[in-house]
Amino acid sequence: MRESQAVQRQPFSDWRMPLSSKQYDQRVMLSEQERQALAEAAPLRYLFRGNPPSADILARLTRPLQDAYELKQVKSTAGKFALYLRTMYQHMAQTDKAFWGWSQEEWAAVLLSCQSIAPAGVPISIRVVAYLFCGFLIAGDRFSPHLLAGMVFGKTLVMAQYERVASIVFGKEGLGYIRSVPQEQQLLAAVTLALLVNRNPSLDALTVESLQAARQLICHRKQRVEALGRVARALLHLNIVRTNALPNRFDTTTSSPRWEYSDPDVDPRWFAWLQAYLTQTHGLSDAYRKTTFHYLLIAGRWLKKYHPAVTNPGQWDEPLVHEYVAWVCTAKRGELVARDMRLSTQTFETPLPLQASSIDGRLRALKRFFKALQKRPYQIGHQLAPRLTLPWDPDEVLVTPEPIKRQLVPNPRTLDQAWWQKLTWAAASLSAKDLSPRAAGIYPLARLSSRRFVVGHRCPTLR
Repeated sequence: MRESQAVQRQPFSDWRMPLSSKQYDQRVMLSEQERQALAEAAPLRYLFRGNPPSADILARLTRPLQDAYELKQVKSTAGKFALYLRTMYQHMAQTDKAFWGWSQEEWAAVLLSCQSIAPAGVPISIRVVAYLFCGFLIAGDRFSPHLLAGMVFGKTLVMAQYERVASIVFGKEGLGYIRSVPQEQQLLAAVTLALLVNRNPSLDALTVESLQAARQLICHRKQRVEALGRVARALLHLNIVRTNALPNRFDTTTSSPRWEYSDPDVDPRWFAWLQAYLTQTHGLSDAYRKTTFHYLLIAGRWLKKYHPAVTNPGQWDEPLVHEYVAWVCTAKRGELVARDMRLSTQTFETPLPLQASSIDGRLRALKRFFKALQKRPYQIGHQLAPRLTLPWDPDEVLVTPEPIKRQLVPNPRTLDQAWWQKLTWAAASLSAKDLSPRAAGIYPLARLSSRRFVVGHRCPTLR
Protein backbone atom coordinates (compact mmCIF):
# COMPACT_ATOMS: atom_id res chain seq x y z
CA MET A 1 0.00 0.00 0.00
CA ARG A 2 1.22 3.50 -0.79
CA GLU A 3 1.67 6.05 1.91
CA SER A 4 -1.84 6.43 3.25
CA GLN A 5 -3.54 9.74 3.61
CA ALA A 6 -6.56 10.71 5.64
CA VAL A 7 -9.18 13.43 5.77
CA GLN A 8 -11.09 14.29 8.94
CA ARG A 9 -14.29 16.33 8.48
CA GLN A 10 -17.35 17.21 10.51
CA PRO A 11 -20.58 15.44 9.51
CA PHE A 12 -23.57 17.38 8.17
CA SER A 13 -26.33 18.02 10.66
CA ASP A 14 -29.05 16.64 8.39
CA TRP A 15 -27.44 13.20 8.07
CA ARG A 16 -27.10 10.52 10.71
CA MET A 17 -24.51 7.79 10.45
CA PRO A 18 -25.70 4.19 10.96
CA LEU A 19 -23.60 4.03 14.14
CA SER A 20 -22.88 6.83 16.57
CA SER A 21 -19.83 6.90 18.79
CA LYS A 22 -21.88 8.54 21.54
CA GLN A 23 -23.51 5.22 22.43
CA TYR A 24 -20.18 3.62 23.41
CA ASP A 25 -17.59 4.03 26.12
CA GLN A 26 -14.89 6.12 24.39
CA ARG A 27 -12.20 6.09 27.05
CA VAL A 28 -8.78 6.06 25.40
CA MET A 29 -6.68 4.89 28.32
CA LEU A 30 -6.67 1.18 29.10
CA SER A 31 -7.08 -0.20 32.58
CA GLU A 32 -4.62 -2.72 33.95
CA GLN A 33 -7.21 -5.48 33.64
CA GLU A 34 -7.81 -4.54 29.98
CA ARG A 35 -4.08 -4.65 29.25
CA GLN A 36 -3.83 -8.15 30.70
CA ALA A 37 -6.96 -9.29 28.85
CA LEU A 38 -5.62 -7.96 25.53
CA ALA A 39 -2.33 -9.72 26.07
CA GLU A 40 -4.17 -12.99 26.74
CA ALA A 41 -6.77 -12.71 23.96
CA ALA A 42 -4.57 -11.47 21.12
CA PRO A 43 -2.69 -14.78 20.55
CA LEU A 44 -5.82 -16.96 20.79
CA ARG A 45 -6.97 -18.66 17.59
CA TYR A 46 -10.58 -18.90 18.74
CA LEU A 47 -11.50 -15.85 20.76
CA PHE A 48 -13.73 -16.14 23.80
CA ARG A 49 -14.48 -19.86 23.33
CA GLY A 50 -16.19 -20.95 26.49
CA ASN A 51 -16.84 -17.29 27.50
CA PRO A 52 -13.59 -16.62 29.43
CA PRO A 53 -13.37 -13.70 31.90
CA SER A 54 -11.46 -11.62 29.32
CA ALA A 55 -14.64 -11.41 27.21
CA ASP A 56 -16.42 -9.38 29.89
CA ILE A 57 -13.37 -7.22 30.56
CA LEU A 58 -13.01 -6.27 26.88
CA ALA A 59 -16.74 -5.84 26.26
CA ARG A 60 -16.55 -2.05 25.94
CA LEU A 61 -13.96 -2.47 23.15
CA THR A 62 -15.53 -5.49 21.50
CA ARG A 63 -19.07 -4.17 21.20
CA PRO A 64 -18.38 -1.21 18.79
CA LEU A 65 -16.02 -3.38 16.75
CA GLN A 66 -18.67 -6.06 16.39
CA ASP A 67 -21.40 -3.53 15.47
CA ALA A 68 -19.21 -2.05 12.75
CA TYR A 69 -18.35 -5.49 11.44
CA GLU A 70 -22.01 -6.39 11.05
CA LEU A 71 -22.54 -3.42 8.70
CA LYS A 72 -20.97 -5.44 5.89
CA GLN A 73 -24.41 -6.93 5.18
CA VAL A 74 -22.83 -10.11 3.84
CA LYS A 75 -22.46 -13.54 5.31
CA SER A 76 -19.24 -13.86 7.25
CA THR A 77 -17.41 -16.62 9.04
CA ALA A 78 -16.32 -16.86 12.64
CA GLY A 79 -12.71 -17.18 11.49
CA LYS A 80 -12.71 -13.83 9.68
CA PHE A 81 -14.37 -12.11 12.61
CA ALA A 82 -11.82 -13.60 14.99
CA LEU A 83 -8.92 -12.44 12.80
CA TYR A 84 -10.43 -8.97 12.62
CA LEU A 85 -10.78 -8.73 16.41
CA ARG A 86 -7.34 -10.23 17.00
CA THR A 87 -5.75 -7.63 14.69
CA MET A 88 -7.43 -4.80 16.57
CA TYR A 89 -6.52 -6.30 19.95
CA GLN A 90 -2.86 -6.68 18.99
CA HIS A 91 -2.51 -3.05 17.96
CA MET A 92 -4.35 -1.78 21.01
CA ALA A 93 -1.89 -3.78 23.10
CA GLN A 94 1.06 -2.34 21.12
CA THR A 95 -0.13 1.27 21.32
CA ASP A 96 -1.34 0.86 24.93
CA LYS A 97 -4.57 2.68 24.21
CA ALA A 98 -8.03 2.01 22.83
CA PHE A 99 -8.65 2.53 19.10
CA TRP A 100 -10.69 5.66 19.97
CA GLY A 101 -7.43 7.53 20.40
CA TRP A 102 -5.48 6.20 17.41
CA SER A 103 -3.91 8.75 15.11
CA GLN A 104 -3.96 8.69 11.33
CA GLU A 105 -0.55 7.02 11.22
CA GLU A 106 -1.62 4.34 13.68
CA TRP A 107 -4.73 3.49 11.63
CA ALA A 108 -2.57 3.29 8.51
CA ALA A 109 -0.17 0.94 10.32
CA VAL A 110 -3.04 -1.41 11.26
CA LEU A 111 -4.18 -1.61 7.64
CA LEU A 112 -0.65 -2.10 6.39
CA SER A 113 -0.07 -5.00 8.77
CA CYS A 114 -3.12 -6.96 7.58
CA GLN A 115 -3.18 -5.91 3.92
CA SER A 116 -1.34 -8.95 2.56
CA ILE A 117 -2.27 -11.65 5.07
CA ALA A 118 -5.86 -10.88 6.08
CA PRO A 119 -8.74 -12.38 4.07
CA ALA A 120 -11.21 -10.24 2.24
CA GLY A 121 -13.44 -8.32 4.59
CA VAL A 122 -10.96 -7.62 7.38
CA PRO A 123 -9.33 -4.43 5.98
CA ILE A 124 -12.67 -2.92 4.97
CA SER A 125 -14.06 -3.60 8.44
CA ILE A 126 -11.13 -1.74 9.96
CA ARG A 127 -11.79 1.17 7.57
CA VAL A 128 -15.42 1.24 8.69
CA VAL A 129 -14.37 1.60 12.34
CA ALA A 130 -11.89 4.36 11.49
CA TYR A 131 -14.47 6.21 9.41
CA LEU A 132 -17.54 5.92 11.68
CA PHE A 133 -15.98 6.20 15.12
CA CYS A 134 -12.84 8.28 14.58
CA GLY A 135 -13.71 10.36 11.51
CA PHE A 136 -10.79 9.15 9.39
CA LEU A 137 -11.03 8.19 5.74
CA ILE A 138 -7.89 6.16 5.04
CA ALA A 139 -7.03 5.82 1.35
CA GLY A 140 -4.46 3.59 -0.31
CA ASP A 141 -3.83 1.49 -3.40
CA ARG A 142 -6.32 -1.20 -2.35
CA PHE A 143 -8.96 1.20 -1.08
CA SER A 144 -12.42 0.64 -2.60
CA PRO A 145 -14.55 3.77 -2.04
CA HIS A 146 -17.79 2.34 -3.42
CA LEU A 147 -17.56 -0.69 -1.09
CA LEU A 148 -17.09 1.50 1.98
CA ALA A 149 -19.81 3.92 0.86
CA GLY A 150 -22.25 1.06 0.31
CA MET A 151 -21.69 -0.17 3.87
CA VAL A 152 -22.00 3.26 5.44
CA PHE A 153 -24.69 4.94 3.30
CA GLY A 154 -26.47 1.93 1.81
CA LYS A 155 -26.03 0.53 -1.69
CA THR A 156 -29.42 1.71 -2.99
CA LEU A 157 -28.82 5.33 -2.03
CA VAL A 158 -25.26 5.30 -3.35
CA MET A 159 -26.26 3.91 -6.76
CA ALA A 160 -29.07 6.46 -7.07
CA GLN A 161 -26.55 9.30 -6.60
CA TYR A 162 -24.13 7.66 -9.00
CA GLU A 163 -26.75 7.39 -11.75
CA ARG A 164 -27.40 11.12 -11.50
CA VAL A 165 -23.78 11.79 -12.36
CA ALA A 166 -23.56 9.01 -14.94
CA SER A 167 -26.54 10.43 -16.85
CA ILE A 168 -24.55 13.65 -17.32
CA VAL A 169 -21.16 12.12 -18.05
CA PHE A 170 -22.21 9.39 -20.50
CA GLY A 171 -24.24 9.60 -23.69
CA LYS A 172 -24.98 12.09 -26.43
CA GLU A 173 -26.94 14.40 -24.17
CA GLY A 174 -24.18 14.53 -21.55
CA LEU A 175 -20.44 15.07 -21.67
CA GLY A 176 -20.19 12.51 -24.46
CA TYR A 177 -18.03 9.84 -22.81
CA ILE A 178 -18.58 6.24 -23.91
CA ARG A 179 -20.24 4.10 -21.27
CA SER A 180 -18.01 1.09 -20.70
CA VAL A 181 -17.22 -1.09 -17.70
CA PRO A 182 -13.80 0.52 -16.96
CA GLN A 183 -15.24 4.02 -17.32
CA GLU A 184 -18.14 3.20 -15.02
CA GLN A 185 -15.85 1.67 -12.41
CA GLN A 186 -13.68 4.76 -12.30
CA LEU A 187 -16.66 7.11 -12.17
CA LEU A 188 -18.37 5.09 -9.41
CA ALA A 189 -15.18 5.18 -7.34
CA ALA A 190 -14.88 8.94 -7.86
CA VAL A 191 -18.50 9.66 -6.92
CA THR A 192 -18.42 7.52 -3.78
CA LEU A 193 -15.07 8.95 -2.70
CA ALA A 194 -16.52 12.47 -2.89
CA LEU A 195 -19.55 11.39 -0.84
CA LEU A 196 -17.32 9.75 1.78
CA VAL A 197 -15.11 12.81 2.11
CA ASN A 198 -18.22 14.95 2.52
CA ARG A 199 -19.65 12.46 5.06
CA ASN A 200 -23.04 12.76 3.43
CA PRO A 201 -24.71 10.46 0.88
CA SER A 202 -26.52 13.32 -0.88
CA LEU A 203 -25.03 14.58 -4.14
CA ASP A 204 -26.60 18.00 -3.52
CA ALA A 205 -24.53 18.41 -0.35
CA LEU A 206 -21.19 18.22 -2.20
CA THR A 207 -19.06 21.34 -2.14
CA VAL A 208 -16.00 22.60 -3.96
CA GLU A 209 -13.94 21.99 -0.83
CA SER A 210 -15.03 18.34 -0.53
CA LEU A 211 -14.13 17.68 -4.19
CA GLN A 212 -10.71 19.26 -3.75
CA ALA A 213 -10.13 17.25 -0.56
CA ALA A 214 -11.08 14.05 -2.39
CA ARG A 215 -8.56 14.83 -5.11
CA GLN A 216 -5.77 15.03 -2.54
CA LEU A 217 -6.45 11.42 -1.56
CA ILE A 218 -6.02 10.10 -5.12
CA CYS A 219 -3.51 12.56 -6.60
CA HIS A 220 -1.22 9.64 -7.53
CA ARG A 221 -3.90 7.82 -9.57
CA LYS A 222 -4.36 9.50 -12.95
CA GLN A 223 -7.52 7.69 -14.07
CA ARG A 224 -9.25 8.27 -10.74
CA VAL A 225 -8.33 11.98 -10.85
CA GLU A 226 -9.74 12.30 -14.37
CA ALA A 227 -12.97 10.59 -13.29
CA LEU A 228 -13.28 12.95 -10.33
CA GLY A 229 -12.87 15.86 -12.74
CA ARG A 230 -15.86 14.58 -14.70
CA VAL A 231 -17.84 14.45 -11.47
CA ALA A 232 -16.98 18.10 -10.84
CA ARG A 233 -18.15 19.06 -14.33
CA ALA A 234 -21.38 17.11 -13.87
CA LEU A 235 -22.05 18.95 -10.60
CA LEU A 236 -21.51 22.22 -12.42
CA HIS A 237 -24.04 21.13 -15.04
CA LEU A 238 -26.53 20.16 -12.28
CA ASN A 239 -26.04 23.61 -10.66
CA ILE A 240 -24.89 21.96 -7.43
CA VAL A 241 -21.66 23.97 -7.54
CA ARG A 242 -21.12 27.29 -9.29
CA THR A 243 -17.49 26.87 -10.34
CA ASN A 244 -15.46 23.99 -11.69
CA ALA A 245 -13.82 22.64 -8.56
CA LEU A 246 -11.26 20.53 -10.46
CA PRO A 247 -10.16 22.22 -13.69
CA ASN A 248 -7.99 19.99 -15.86
CA ARG A 249 -4.32 20.64 -16.50
CA PHE A 250 -5.11 22.82 -19.52
CA ASP A 251 -7.65 25.01 -17.75
CA THR A 252 -4.82 26.66 -15.84
CA THR A 253 -3.76 28.30 -19.08
CA THR A 254 -7.07 30.14 -19.50
CA SER A 255 -5.68 33.05 -17.52
CA SER A 256 -2.56 33.18 -19.68
CA PRO A 257 -2.39 35.99 -22.27
CA ARG A 258 -1.92 33.30 -24.92
CA TRP A 259 -5.49 32.12 -24.50
CA GLU A 260 -7.02 35.56 -24.03
CA TYR A 261 -8.01 37.99 -26.76
CA SER A 262 -9.99 41.19 -26.38
CA ASP A 263 -9.64 42.93 -29.77
CA PRO A 264 -12.97 43.75 -31.44
CA ASP A 265 -11.99 42.09 -34.75
CA VAL A 266 -13.13 38.68 -33.36
CA ASP A 267 -16.60 38.12 -31.94
CA PRO A 268 -16.47 37.18 -28.22
CA ARG A 269 -18.86 34.26 -28.79
CA TRP A 270 -16.61 32.72 -31.45
CA PHE A 271 -13.63 33.22 -29.16
CA ALA A 272 -15.48 31.46 -26.29
CA TRP A 273 -15.83 28.34 -28.46
CA LEU A 274 -12.20 28.58 -29.53
CA GLN A 275 -11.01 28.88 -25.93
CA ALA A 276 -13.22 25.99 -24.78
CA TYR A 277 -11.80 23.72 -27.50
CA LEU A 278 -8.19 24.53 -26.64
CA THR A 279 -8.55 24.25 -22.86
CA GLN A 280 -10.97 21.33 -22.54
CA THR A 281 -9.58 18.95 -25.18
CA HIS A 282 -7.07 16.44 -23.80
CA GLY A 283 -4.04 15.14 -25.64
CA LEU A 284 -3.11 18.30 -27.55
CA SER A 285 0.48 19.47 -27.45
CA ASP A 286 1.30 23.02 -26.46
CA ALA A 287 2.73 23.72 -29.92
CA TYR A 288 -0.48 22.51 -31.57
CA ARG A 289 -2.59 24.70 -29.27
CA LYS A 290 -0.52 27.76 -30.09
CA THR A 291 -0.75 27.21 -33.87
CA THR A 292 -4.44 26.31 -33.79
CA PHE A 293 -5.19 29.37 -31.65
CA HIS A 294 -3.64 31.53 -34.37
CA TYR A 295 -5.48 29.78 -37.22
CA LEU A 296 -8.90 29.87 -35.54
CA LEU A 297 -8.46 33.55 -34.68
CA ILE A 298 -7.97 34.20 -38.40
CA ALA A 299 -11.23 32.35 -39.10
CA GLY A 300 -12.90 34.54 -36.46
CA ARG A 301 -11.58 37.72 -38.10
CA TRP A 302 -12.84 36.48 -41.46
CA LEU A 303 -16.31 35.93 -39.98
CA LYS A 304 -16.31 39.36 -38.33
CA LYS A 305 -15.35 41.04 -41.60
CA TYR A 306 -17.44 39.16 -44.16
CA HIS A 307 -20.19 37.42 -42.11
CA PRO A 308 -20.63 39.27 -38.79
CA ALA A 309 -23.96 37.51 -38.08
CA VAL A 310 -22.18 34.14 -37.78
CA THR A 311 -20.85 33.97 -34.22
CA ASN A 312 -20.73 30.28 -33.29
CA PRO A 313 -19.77 27.01 -35.04
CA GLY A 314 -23.36 25.79 -35.26
CA GLN A 315 -24.20 28.57 -37.74
CA TRP A 316 -21.73 27.33 -40.36
CA ASP A 317 -23.32 25.74 -43.43
CA GLU A 318 -21.75 24.15 -46.49
CA PRO A 319 -21.82 27.28 -48.76
CA LEU A 320 -20.13 29.29 -46.00
CA VAL A 321 -17.41 26.66 -45.62
CA HIS A 322 -16.78 26.61 -49.39
CA GLU A 323 -16.47 30.38 -49.34
CA TYR A 324 -13.93 30.23 -46.50
CA VAL A 325 -11.89 27.55 -48.30
CA ALA A 326 -11.81 29.71 -51.45
CA TRP A 327 -10.68 32.72 -49.44
CA VAL A 328 -7.89 30.79 -47.70
CA CYS A 329 -6.60 29.47 -51.03
CA THR A 330 -6.37 33.03 -52.43
CA ALA A 331 -5.37 34.90 -49.26
CA LYS A 332 -2.13 36.84 -49.00
CA ARG A 333 0.51 36.56 -46.34
CA GLY A 334 -0.38 38.82 -43.43
CA GLU A 335 -4.04 39.15 -44.43
CA LEU A 336 -6.26 39.18 -41.32
CA VAL A 337 -3.18 38.39 -39.26
CA ALA A 338 -2.46 40.40 -36.11
CA ARG A 339 0.41 42.85 -36.37
CA ASP A 340 2.07 41.32 -33.32
CA MET A 341 2.74 37.94 -34.99
CA ARG A 342 6.44 38.80 -35.55
CA LEU A 343 5.94 39.25 -39.27
CA SER A 344 8.20 41.64 -41.12
CA THR A 345 6.87 45.00 -42.30
CA GLN A 346 7.53 43.89 -45.88
CA THR A 347 4.98 41.09 -45.42
CA PHE A 348 2.21 43.64 -44.93
CA GLU A 349 3.46 46.17 -47.51
CA THR A 350 4.08 43.75 -50.39
CA PRO A 351 2.03 40.64 -49.54
CA LEU A 352 2.68 37.38 -51.35
CA PRO A 353 0.30 34.41 -51.75
CA LEU A 354 0.12 31.97 -48.85
CA GLN A 355 2.36 28.94 -49.02
CA ALA A 356 0.68 25.60 -49.58
CA SER A 357 1.66 24.45 -46.09
CA SER A 358 -0.08 27.47 -44.51
CA ILE A 359 -3.26 26.88 -46.52
CA ASP A 360 -3.28 23.21 -45.56
CA GLY A 361 -2.62 24.05 -41.90
CA ARG A 362 -5.52 26.52 -41.67
CA LEU A 363 -8.00 24.14 -43.27
CA ARG A 364 -6.85 21.19 -41.15
CA ALA A 365 -7.13 23.23 -37.95
CA LEU A 366 -10.70 24.25 -38.70
CA LYS A 367 -11.61 20.69 -39.72
CA ARG A 368 -10.27 19.24 -36.45
CA PHE A 369 -12.12 21.97 -34.56
CA PHE A 370 -15.50 21.05 -36.06
CA LYS A 371 -14.88 17.30 -35.68
CA ALA A 372 -14.06 17.74 -31.99
CA LEU A 373 -17.27 19.69 -31.42
CA GLN A 374 -19.21 16.83 -33.02
CA LYS A 375 -17.66 14.20 -30.72
CA ARG A 376 -18.33 15.74 -27.31
CA PRO A 377 -20.00 18.73 -25.62
CA TYR A 378 -17.95 21.65 -24.32
CA GLN A 379 -18.44 23.99 -21.39
CA ILE A 380 -19.08 27.46 -22.84
CA GLY A 381 -19.08 29.92 -19.98
CA HIS A 382 -21.43 28.51 -17.33
CA GLN A 383 -23.45 26.39 -19.76
CA LEU A 384 -22.71 22.92 -21.10
CA ALA A 385 -23.26 23.18 -24.86
CA PRO A 386 -24.50 19.95 -26.49
CA ARG A 387 -22.53 18.16 -29.15
CA LEU A 388 -22.59 19.95 -32.49
CA THR A 389 -24.84 18.52 -35.21
CA LEU A 390 -23.74 19.53 -38.72
CA PRO A 391 -25.57 18.81 -41.98
CA TRP A 392 -22.20 18.67 -43.75
CA ASP A 393 -19.10 16.51 -43.29
CA PRO A 394 -15.91 18.38 -42.25
CA ASP A 395 -13.75 15.65 -43.80
CA GLU A 396 -15.30 16.29 -47.21
CA VAL A 397 -15.98 20.03 -47.22
CA LEU A 398 -12.80 21.21 -45.47
CA VAL A 399 -10.45 19.04 -47.52
CA THR A 400 -7.38 20.71 -48.96
CA PRO A 401 -7.83 21.22 -52.76
CA GLU A 402 -5.77 18.96 -55.00
CA PRO A 403 -3.72 21.81 -56.58
CA ILE A 404 -2.62 22.80 -53.08
CA LYS A 405 -1.82 19.20 -52.12
CA ARG A 406 0.46 18.83 -55.16
CA GLN A 407 2.52 21.74 -53.86
CA LEU A 408 3.08 20.04 -50.50
CA VAL A 409 6.40 18.51 -51.56
CA PRO A 410 9.98 19.13 -50.41
CA ASN A 411 11.27 22.38 -51.84
CA PRO A 412 15.06 22.50 -51.32
CA ARG A 413 16.79 25.80 -51.86
CA THR A 414 19.99 26.38 -53.79
CA LEU A 415 22.80 26.99 -51.34
CA ASP A 416 24.50 30.33 -51.71
CA GLN A 417 27.85 30.15 -53.55
CA ALA A 418 29.78 31.83 -50.73
CA TRP A 419 28.40 29.47 -48.10
CA TRP A 420 29.16 26.45 -50.23
CA GLN A 421 32.78 27.55 -50.59
CA LYS A 422 33.07 27.93 -46.80
CA LEU A 423 31.68 24.42 -46.26
CA THR A 424 33.99 22.95 -48.88
CA TRP A 425 37.05 24.65 -47.36
CA ALA A 426 36.10 23.43 -43.88
CA ALA A 427 35.64 19.85 -45.16
CA ALA A 428 38.93 19.94 -47.09
CA SER A 429 40.86 21.08 -44.01
CA LEU A 430 39.57 18.33 -41.72
CA SER A 431 42.05 15.91 -40.24
CA ALA A 432 41.68 12.56 -38.55
CA LYS A 433 42.05 14.28 -35.16
CA ASP A 434 38.90 16.31 -35.80
CA LEU A 435 36.80 13.18 -36.11
CA SER A 436 35.90 10.78 -33.34
CA PRO A 437 36.61 7.08 -34.09
CA ARG A 438 32.91 6.39 -34.34
CA ALA A 439 32.17 9.27 -36.71
CA ALA A 440 35.21 8.45 -38.86
CA GLY A 441 33.92 4.92 -39.36
CA ILE A 442 30.57 6.20 -40.62
CA TYR A 443 31.76 9.17 -42.66
CA PRO A 444 35.21 8.56 -44.23
CA LEU A 445 37.50 11.57 -44.40
CA ALA A 446 37.79 11.21 -48.18
CA ARG A 447 34.06 11.72 -48.59
CA LEU A 448 33.90 14.68 -46.22
CA SER A 449 36.57 16.45 -48.26
CA SER A 450 34.79 15.77 -51.55
CA ARG A 451 33.87 18.93 -53.48
CA ARG A 452 30.44 17.45 -54.28
CA PHE A 453 29.55 16.57 -50.67
CA VAL A 454 25.73 16.87 -50.39
CA VAL A 455 24.32 18.49 -47.22
CA GLY A 456 20.61 18.31 -48.03
CA HIS A 457 20.50 21.23 -50.47
CA ARG A 458 21.14 21.52 -54.18
CA CYS A 459 24.78 22.37 -54.50
CA PRO A 460 26.29 24.31 -57.41
CA THR A 461 29.27 22.94 -59.29
CA LEU A 462 32.46 24.66 -58.21
CA ARG A 463 34.92 25.49 -60.91
